[in-house]
Amino acid sequence: SLVNKINIFDFAEKKYKLTLKERIIVNQNYFLRKDYDAEEPPNIERVLTTFNELVNTYDAIVFVDYDKGFLNKNIFDLLSKIAAENNLLSILDPNINNELDFKNLDFIKLNESEAEYFSKKNTLEDIFKTLNKNNLNLIITLSSKGAVTEIDNELIFAHSKKIKPVDVSGCGDVFLANFISNYIKTNNLKLSLENSVNESTKYVSFFGNKKSDN
Repeated sequence: SLVNKINIFDFAEKKYKLTLKERIIVNQNYFLRKDYDAEEPPNIERVLTTFNELVNTYDAIVFVDYDKGFLNKNIFDLLSKIAAENNLLSILDPNINNELDFKNLDFIKLNESEAEYFSKKNTLEDIFKTLNKNNLNLIITLSSKGAVTEIDNELIFAHSKKIKPVDVSGCGDVFLANFISNYIKTNNLKLSLENSVNESTKYVSFFGNKKSDN
């Protein structure tokens, strides 16, 4: 019912089985994760046509790569180019199995292991020096330690409160959604980072459906 209230575009060429995520929980802790994936590349022409028609109605474009087959290099290059030409805020949450060009982006969000993989460095200072090029704003989530970005060549940390995490599934998505929303409203990188860490920390302190009540 929530999806029906907003514009969700299905670019599949045919109906197919959706991705199914299974989580086995033991004593309120994750024991096993199983994903049943249904991958199908999109009809690029339909995607580009729809995006071009609506680009002026968007505040931002967010590329989140779950490595499920939709976001490939071709469609990413085309959409990010259109976004840059229309001065649209652009954010990428990449996947290490699908290396994309980081140009034409305003932000890239990585976790610590992804940052080390893409930069081939193992300290935050070296990671930022390697990846923060072409006026790209890099954001690195640090699990229970919060997140970090760079402002005027200085590392800026947003520390999370000490809690016992109960359910971390979807935490990265919650962080990114809150960051985008806050940045669009405030244009303040530090404040947006802090708010995102606070909200995602709250999120992981609840288990399963209890989140929807808070």
